[in-house]
Amino acid sequence: MLYESSENPRKGTREPDDRPLQAEELVPDLRRGEVDAFVTSGASGDRVFTLKGEDEPYQLMIQEIAEGAVTLTPHGVIMFSNKRFAAIVKTPLERVIGSAIHSFIASEDVDLFAALLSSSAEGRSEGEVRLKAGLGAVLERSLPVYLSLVRLRTDRLDCVYALITDLREPKWNAEMVASERLHRSILEGAPLLVVDPNGRIVRASRTADQLTGVQVLHKDFDELFHFRVPGSTIYSFKHLFSEALEAHSIKTVEATAVTANGCVDLLLGAVPLQDGASRPIGCIVSLTNITERKAIEERFRETQNLESVRLLAGGIAHNFNNLLVSVIGNASLAQEMLPDGSGAAQFLGDIVRAGDRAAHLTAQLLAYAGNGRMVVEPIGLSEMVREVGEILRPTIPNNISLGLDVRPDLPPIEADRGELQHVIMNLALNALEAIGDDSGQISVRTGVLEIDARSIRRGSSGVAMLPGKYVTLEVRDTGCGMDENIKARIFDPFFTTKFLGRGLGLAAVGGIVRAQNGAITVDSTPGKGTCVTVLLPASDRPAAVSAANALPRRELHWTGAILVVDDEEVVREVARKSLQRYGFTVLLADSGRAAIDIFQRETREISLVLLDLCMPGMSGGETLTELKRIRPDVKVIVSSGYSEHEAMKSFTASQVSGFIQKPYSSARLAEKVKTAVA
Repeated sequence: MLYESSENPRKGTREPDDRPLQAEELVPDLRRGEVDAFVTSGASGDRVFTLKGEDEPYQLMIQEIAEGAVTLTPHGVIMFSNKRFAAIVKTPLERVIGSAIHSFIASEDVDLFAALLSSSAEGRSEGEVRLKAGLGAVLERSLPVYLSLVRLRTDRLDCVYALITDLREPKWNAEMVASERLHRSILEGAPLLVVDPNGRIVRASRTADQLTGVQVLHKDFDELFHFRVPGSTIYSFKHLFSEALEAHSIKTVEATAVTANGCVDLLLGAVPLQDGASRPIGCIVSLTNITERKAIEERFRETQNLESVRLLAGGIAHNFNNLLVSVIGNASLAQEMLPDGSGAAQFLGDIVRAGDRAAHLTAQLLAYAGNGRMVVEPIGLSEMVREVGEILRPTIPNNISLGLDVRPDLPPIEADRGELQHVIMNLALNALEAIGDDSGQISVRTGVLEIDARSIRRGSSGVAMLPGKYVTLEVRDTGCGMDENIKARIFDPFFTTKFLGRGLGLAAVGGIVRAQNGAITVDSTPGKGTCVTVLLPASDRPAAVSAANALPRRELHWTGAILVVDDEEVVREVARKSLQRYGFTVLLADSGRAAIDIFQRETREISLVLLDLCMPGMSGGETLTELKRIRPDVKVIVSSGYSEHEAMKSFTASQVSGFIQKPYSSARLAEKVKTAVA
């Protein structure tokens, strides 16, 4: 039998879709099962509800399931029900069909059910409600159910399928619902994949799509993930699956996924899946984003490397400073003993100046190690370029010419002398390396550049330079040049194109220049050479005179006993010879404990103590405290390879009478002593 309905019903027809309870002719036939289908006609076209025919096998299956099942119109009229639902609500099946589902909902849950029914219009909705046992029955609290509603729309059909799970009996029903919720939340909330043995992704969570940036379902696993396995050039899902099966547990491996936002580092965890016969049917793969963790690990490794380099640099600088005390002290002492105009005196002066430049390099190493501080002062760039040029000329092979074009009228720049020397030296040595065994030319030029707001430049770091006057250093070579890939990395730490590391690298040069608010530009073409230009802000202060060029003062003569305390013999000997030349009586101690013993015996004869800051055993600070306890008015000059700022952090002005940084010349030491005892 077929029933038809329209918005303007003809005589003898009803509207079961809109007013089902009033369809007196249709409902009894529905209850008796005498209706095969019914058709509703309206503005949106005909809708056919098929109850038998091709849907009959489906209905037979629904009748046998353990849950209640009903088919509803969009307004909640029950057009089909299985026997289980009728049993749950304790109502005859023929009375259930044609009734409004609302009539079986507990009054306090009617609004909740209405919201669930409305939400099903967007797809699927589910929730817990309570039912009444029988039409119009009083609420029985023993009828809690779990509803799952699905809206189905086709060209011919618009209805709601509802699955009703009785939460009272048996207990496993509730556990089944909870388990289903748990499994669904895990699969949707965690980035998980189900992969078949061939590497095809057969199920995936939305979170996995979000993490990888692509829809991974039905994709080939190896196309999405690139493995990183130490010692293995080829690793695939086949290897991952095999190892997971052999381990009978989770197998983890790192991989990279290329997403819309770039590369993502992942930790993949594979757990094998087996059927009832223990045959492998695939595996579940979890995805953990370790991009941030890898970045932290890399920064930690770099920090460890830098810390190791700093410790090494600090140790080398400390020992090298003590050797330079011997070189500079003995050379300056010998220079003072020669008559004016002596040719040997000139050579000794060169030794003193070279030692002084080496001292600046050790100061830079100490600063790099975190134990020093640069001395920033106005410096003439052209003068520094000439000094570095004199050092480099003897080392340049005959096939390479070095040309200096330096302006004498440059304004000074604010910089540390050792740092600036390192910048010039490093750029020149890189130019020398670029030419290699071929014939070529290196030209170094200085100049001035005015930058205004309309001609803002950007250095290698991309930072815009402030308007103002800049002093320029240009180092140009005719060497091999660089391509764009190398040029983009030349200022990166630990990057080098040389077979061995030389100096502190261009990364240090870039750091020095940036610290001075300057910039570097690089212009290079493979096969045509390179031009590196450094721009440093000009200073208004006059340039300082290099201490290496200061003439020793010979008029210093004084009397009195001085106690020299240092654990290095070369330092003690240089200090003894230098001070004795100026008339001082010198006592020597190789440790803090020995100094205390001598000071207790000779306390009234000693007018000053030259005290090394860093000594094994009793440190300089501890020795100073003990000396002051024995005689509070004793004058003490602290000596260290560290800068004055770093060395004097632990002392007050009342505790010490002066500071002298290693290495020092004979005249510098004598003048420092004179100032302290005067």
